[in-house]
Parts: sequence; C-alpha cells; structure tokens
Amino acid sequence: MNPPTQLTKSELQSIDFRAMGNVILKRTINLSHQVNEEILRPISNWLDDPDFMKKFEINMNDNPNWAEYKKKQREWTEQQKQIAAERQKLYWQEIHKKQRFRKELTAIFGGKSNCTQQQPETTENSSDNNFRPSIYHIVAPFSPREQHKNQIEFEFTEALHKSISSLLPWRLLITTDLQEGATSFTDLTTHCPKNKKADKIAKFQHLLQMDADRIINLSQRSPTEDIHIQPTNELNPITEIQIKDQQGKIYDFDWQTLSDAQKSKVITDTLNRKILCKT
Repeated sequence: MNPPTQLTKSELQSIDFRAMGNVILKRTINLSHQVNEEILRPISNWLDDPDFMKKFEINMNDNPNWAEYKKKQREWTEQQKQIAAERQKLYWQEIHKKQRFRKELTAIFGGKSNCTQQQPETTENSSDNNFRPSIYHIVAPFSPREQHKNQIEFEFTEALHKSISSLLPWRLLITTDLQEGATSFTDLTTHCPKNKKADKIAKFQHLLQMDADRIINLSQRSPTEDIHIQPTNELNPITEIQIKDQQGKIYDFDWQTLSDAQKSKVITDTLNRKILCKT
C-alpha cells in the first residue's frame, strides 16, 4: 500500500473549502432528518410524548459563523491572559509580603534566626530583654514545626477515644488468617486477649463489611453454630502497612516480611496508643 501523498501549496489553494463545507453540512442535515424520522419519531410514538421531538428539532436559521466563532475564541483567550496576569500579580504580592515579614522578624531577634529555632538568649544588659521573649512566644506556635507537633498530639489524643475496631488494620489481619488456612470465625486469631469480647465484635463488624463488599461469603447453618468464611475472587492480598510514631515519623512495611514477634509488637503498641497503624 502506497503512503498517502501530501497536497502541494498550489493544489491546496485550488480547493474550495467553503463548497466542501457546505456539502458536509447538507449531508449532516440530511442524516439528522433521517435519524429523526426513522428512529426518534417511532420512539416518540411509543412513549406517547408529543414534546419528545422538540428536543431534536433542527434549527436552520442558526448557520455556522466561523468569523464569529474565531472572534469569541480570541476574546476568551484574552480573558484567560488577563486572569493569569492577575493571578501572577497576587502571587508576587504574597511573596513580597512574606519577605517583609521575615525581615521584620530578623530585625526583632537581632540576627538571621527565625521563629522555628530555639528561643534566643537574652542578657541582662539587653535593652529589649523583656520584649524578645514575648515576641518569640507569640510567633513560635505558628511555625511549621509547632503546627506539625500539635497535629501529631491531636491524632494520638484522638486515638485514646477510639475503639479497638478503629485502631487495628482488621481487614489485613483477617485476610492474613484466611491466606493461612482459616475457614471459620473461631479460626481467626485473637489480637486483643485482654478484651476478647471487643476483639470478637471488631472482627465480626469487619467480616460483615467484607461480605457486603463481596470479598468473602459468610454462612451459618444455625444460630448456635460457627460462622464459615469463604473467600471470593475479589479478595486481594493486603500487605502494605504504614506506622506513625509519636514524633510524627512514618514507616512503611510489608506485613508478610515481618516476623511473628514484630507483628505482635506492632499490634500491642497500636492497642496501647504508642503508634498509629493503617493500611
């Protein structure tokens, strides 16, 4: 098959694109009329809706106006340029504002130290001995370091009020038990021996959610018998966990590569609110 040849400049100039456009427009209108008569009108009769065809009426008075289209396109482009210029202006205003703020802090503290560093030392001969500490205590709580520290303290304080069901990555733990051969509720590992009732409730809640998500199928022959667990094809192994300590450091681990002692340590520290663990 020969590759398509490109038209020369003289050949392009000889083509009447306006006439070609009119031909395409007429064919498009004829096709639209055929669709209306052969497809949409029978649907309208079947729906018994006389107003159904009004949604698809062809307006021949609204002819395409290329010049008007290009004019609106240029106006829209100009508006976008003005908006971009205004945003850039506001952006530089914010930068200059932060630069002035840093210069004022440098002048107050008498050096290049910023509010995230330790409190500057004062001497008895300093004229602003009582002024510097007060400024430091006002500015320091808004530093990124202090805000990060407050966020971590809030997360661990919130964990004190969470139930066992919200602390541990139960879906990961249940999936691990199923991969190791567990087939019923009693086969699942007890991760909170100090509160076995809460442990069972947490596992049961997550089993019901996994069943609703079609990850597993739960069955029980009678109310007094054990609950049988059957994994489905939607059960994807979850192995990645993320641990956050009380300093805010984040560690990523593969659960399958941890030893039994390490897994037990992670679960114990999570229940004691020493770390935060999630998948």
